[in-house]
Amino acid sequence: MKYLDIFGIRFLRPEYLNYSLAAAGLLILGFIFFLILKKRNIPGDKEVIKYSGVFPSKTAWLAEFLLLLIILFGFFGFLARPLVVFEEKNRFYRGPNVIFAVDASDSMLREAAVNGLPSLPVGTRPHALAAVQAKIKEIVENHNHFQAALIYFQRHAGVTTAFLPVPEKRAEFLEGLKSAPIYAPGSDIFKALSGAVNLFETIKNGEQQGKMIVLFSDGAEEKAATVASSDLAILKEIKKKNIRVAIIGVGSSNWGLIKKYDPIAGKFLPLRDPGKNLVKTRRYDKILEEIARLTQGEYFLFENYNRLASKKNKQTFNNFFQEIIERHKTLLGEKTVKKETDVGWYLFLAGTAAFLAVSGFVNGLFRWAGYIADLKKEGK
Repeated sequence: MKYLDIFGIRFLRPEYLNYSLAAAGLLILGFIFFLILKKRNIPGDKEVIKYSGVFPSKTAWLAEFLLLLIILFGFFGFLARPLVVFEEKNRFYRGPNVIFAVDASDSMLREAAVNGLPSLPVGTRPHALAAVQAKIKEIVENHNHFQAALIYFQRHAGVTTAFLPVPEKRAEFLEGLKSAPIYAPGSDIFKALSGAVNLFETIKNGEQQGKMIVLFSDGAEEKAATVASSDLAILKEIKKKNIRVAIIGVGSSNWGLIKKYDPIAGKFLPLRDPGKNLVKTRRYDKILEEIARLTQGEYFLFENYNRLASKKNKQTFNNFFQEIIERHKTLLGEKTVKKETDVGWYLFLAGTAAFLAVSGFVNGLFRWAGYIADLKKEGK
C-alpha cells in the first residue's frame, strides 16, 4: 500500500490531500478575486463580507476564510486516513528459572474456603489443590521476566511443563497448570525436590542465572518433625547449588475431612479408609519449616487458602518473588517497534465544528437562547 509521511504523520490515502490542496487553492484564488472586485467596485464599507455576527465585523472576513480552510483540510484530511507514527522500545529480559512444585496427593483434596466462600454448602467448596492452582495463576499473571516450569508430585515427580518464558508464553504455562494428575494417596516432597534439581540440569549454560523452587504442600505425608538422614543429601545439594527455596504450607493446622466426588452418588462424600473410618488431614508445619531452614529458604503460609505470607516476618510472597526476579533479571536486548494512531476522526470533528461556526449554526443557537430568555423576562 502506498502512503505519504509528512512531519511524522502517515497518510494512507494521500490522493485526498491533493484534492484538499486543490480546493484550498481555488478558495484562495476566489477570495483574492473577491477582494479585488470589492476594492474597485464597492467603495465606503470596510466590512468585506456581511457576516452573521459570530466575529467582529472588521475580522469577520479573515475568520471565515480560516474556518473554510479548516473545513477543507478537516474533511479531506479525514478521507486521507492520517496516522500518527511513533516509536516504542520493547526491552527483552531473562530472569530466574522458577519451578512450581505442587503436591497432588489425596490430602490436598481437603475443602477450601477460598476468597471468602465459607458459607457454601459442604461438598461444594473448592478443594485445596484448586486453591493452589488459582494462587499460582495469580502469581504468574502478576509477574514478568522469569522462566516457569511446573511439577505435580505424588510418590514421584512428574514434569507437566518444561521451562517457559513469562510473559511471552504465559498462556501456555497456565494451560499446563490445569492438567493435574489423577489424585492418588501419598506424596514424597524429597523426590519432588530431587526432580526439580534434575530439571534445572536441562537448562543451557548461558541461561543458568537464578534458580528457585516454589513448593506447595500440606506436609501431610511427612509427619515427622525432622528430616530423615536419607533425605538430607538432596537438601545439601540444593544449598550447594545456590537454589532459592520457598516452601508454601497449604491449608489449616486444624483437622478437617477430605472429600472426594462419588460419581455413583453424584456428590462429594467424605473419604474413608478400608476400615470405613473417616480420613482427616491437616497442615504439618514442623517438617515444612525444617526443609526451608536446611535449604536456607523461606517458609510461607497459605493459611485458609487466602493470603500468602511468611510465617517468620509476615513478608508477602509477591514482594519476595519480585525481589528474586529483580536480583537476577538481565537485559537481553531492545527492539524498536513503530506504532500508529489514527487521528482522522479528530480532523473530522475539527472540520465539523468549523462548518457549524461558519454556517451561523452556533450563533443561531445563542440568538435563540437569548430570545427564549427575553420571553421569560417579559413573562410571555
